[in-house]
Amino acid sequence: MNPSRLEHLNVTLTDLDRATRALQAIVPEWSVRGTGTWDDADGHTHPWRHVGDDFQYLSLYQTPAGRTLRAAGAFNHMALVVDDLDAALARLRAIGIPLDHIGGSTEHRRSAYVVIEPERLQIELVAYDSAVPSERNVYA
Repeated sequence: MNPSRLEHLNVTLTDLDRATRALQAIVPEWSVRGTGTWDDADGHTHPWRHVGDDFQYLSLYQTPAGRTLRAAGAFNHMALVVDDLDAALARLRAIGIPLDHIGGSTEHRRSAYVVIEPERLQIELVAYDSAVPSERNVYA
């Protein structure tokens, strides 16, 4: 039996290729695990793509600018863990996605934010230098 965990997150964007390049710059070992189209109840066909690994992925749906999918709702940002924060930011800069801002840091945690335009999809990149939960998860 598998432990409970997040399997995927579904995000609607206007440019699947740009989002895929950004995600693979953040997590280079991720690949496109599947693609297809989805016909919504309003007569529109939306291309989709799953980007991730065998156990977790981001489900990306493409829709024209200004149109949302039926399930669109509030979403602030997602966070992805990276081994090397500076290297991940450099890979993103190389494909035209700049640093938005530096996040909070502790002794064993650094973070930074990027934004994929035009949807303003904010992704926090988090790098830990400790495997000890009490050192990683400091809230004070």
